[in-house]
Amino acid sequence: MRKEKTKIRTKDGRTISATSFVPEKANGRNIIVAPAAQFTQRDYEPFSVFFQQLGYHVITFDYRGVGDSAPDELKGYVAGLHQWAVQDMDAVIRHVKNNFPNQELIFVGHGVGGELVGLAQASQYINKLVLASSSLSCKRLWTWRGRLRIAVMKTVGRIANKWFGYFPGKRLGILRDLPKGVVHEWADWCDHPNGLFDVFPENNYRKLQVPLVTFSFSNDWLTPDKAVEGLLQYFSGACITWYHVNPHYQGLKKNESYCFFAKNYQTNLWPTLQQWLQQESQDQRPLTIKPLNLYQHETSKAVAPKDCGGNTGSQ
Repeated sequence: MRKEKTKIRTKDGRTISATSFVPEKANGRNIIVAPAAQFTQRDYEPFSVFFQQLGYHVITFDYRGVGDSAPDELKGYVAGLHQWAVQDMDAVIRHVKNNFPNQELIFVGHGVGGELVGLAQASQYINKLVLASSSLSCKRLWTWRGRLRIAVMKTVGRIANKWFGYFPGKRLGILRDLPKGVVHEWADWCDHPNGLFDVFPENNYRKLQVPLVTFSFSNDWLTPDKAVEGLLQYFSGACITWYHVNPHYQGLKKNESYCFFAKNYQTNLWPTLQQWLQQESQDQRPLTIKPLNLYQHETSKAVAPKDCGGNTGSQ
């Protein structure tokens, strides 16, 4: 098994850090893992190695201003969520597409990584889409407890941004250190009735006529069912399967973990994803677009439309 570090250049001239997990016997499928805001690419290594051992070529990366793509000093560093999508995420997708032009491209978006995917023009090259703990950042879709938490985070964030010139998440015990533009943009989206879609067009989201599977968790306050559904409705061309997971049924304590990429799930949810990927790859029928009739459930049982065939992602 090989792990290779690389630098990927974006359209605006920045470079971001990425890691390739190269399998011994490649199966012709590539997985890109787009991080959540509070994670770095190193947090996805166990997941990456798991799929590397199954023959997948896995690519992880850090957005500008985060992890190995961060400058020595974050104060005053200019970066936002929109740049993460249209520059960083877009560059990684194009990098994989250019290096493996005739192979399958699977995009795994974690948290904001799934929310942002349609803003990247290169999303047209995605053949299968996986979302984990991704939802629409919009306060009207959260519970009152969630709205209260967000109000506190936004107030603290604005003060901290002004005082430090960046978001000092480590000092505050909230997320990690982030460029101030990231927190500012996220807070702005939360205040809009339709989140980021009141600021940016939704066209690329609706154009994604691909199989999509999403995982949400019953004990994750950031992804209540209304917020997950709020995001999924913009993937109107996708053939959707939604797993809503109650960790209790996975043998976990109520508050133990709701991160899909935690090692706790390497014996259940990761194999579930692998089975989904295999089934979709084996089915070569033309894609039948039947968006899911969304609803919440507590049994970790998949909700999926019938006749969800192969994908028609752009080649």
